[in-house]
Amino acid sequence: MVHYYEHTDTCIADISEELNFRNLVLEAYDKIGIKLAEDKASVMRKLSTEFPRTLMKKVFTLISRYGDV
Repeated sequence: MVHYYEHTDTCIADISEELNFRNLVLEAYDKIGIKLAEDKASVMRKLSTEFPRTLMKKVFTLISRYGDV
């Protein structure tokens, strides 16, 4: 039984971390004031100063899915 609870706790922590990252990305995107559809290059350039290069694909995906909802 203990193993099951540990797995559940790990899953909840992972999901919480993902949601926190999504919120950080969307807050940064909102501050830019430019919509992705208007000028993708400028948006991504500005966000690249706030997030590591290794995460920029994920940043783009999050904005595409949730940014202008």
